[in-house]
Amino acid sequence: GTITKQGNIISYLEKDNKNNQVTLYDKPKQGTKKIITKYKPIANAENMTLLEIDLVTGRSHQIRAQMQKMGHCVAGDRKYGDEQWNIHFAKQFALTNQFLHAYKMVWQQNEGDLAYLVGKEWIAPLPKILQEIYNFYFVTDNAKFTENVDTSLPVKEYEAESTKLTQKYVDMIFGILENGVYTKTLNP
Repeated sequence: GTITKQGNIISYLEKDNKNNQVTLYDKPKQGTKKIITKYKPIANAENMTLLEIDLVTGRSHQIRAQMQKMGHCVAGDRKYGDEQWNIHFAKQFALTNQFLHAYKMVWQQNEGDLAYLVGKEWIAPLPKILQEIYNFYFVTDNAKFTENVDTSLPVKEYEAESTKLTQKYVDMIFGILENGVYTKTLNP
């Protein structure tokens, strides 16, 4: 679907470790953890939105579950996504995973042995298949950018100085989202 305004999503997450799935609630409940995600639309095309996402908290399945709860599933997501939409991307582009990519990581921890990395950032290009999908939908005359955005994603690769970068430090993630109705869980 089309997301035209930036916003925040606040939910309370409960993880079912046995089934490796989460449930989200609008209000706190015993055993839940508060999760916060900021999102900003970058471009819209053919009932899809390219988003920049900032994980304020970093919990299991956070982006995927919150986007599904909003009615905007991540393309290629077999667990929280829309089956028909995923079939479309699998047939057209051979996409078998989620269209999520940590394109930019910023080190935020300012204590300990790695404190010297504070503020350093690493930028990674999209994998080939995601770049093809991005080009097909968003580098066309049909794409509507919400602001003056450079349509070329970063192409420089930086070698990480630490292998201890985790999802906790992800600053922004791109994801194609669509407005679908969650029908059932597909086991990966």
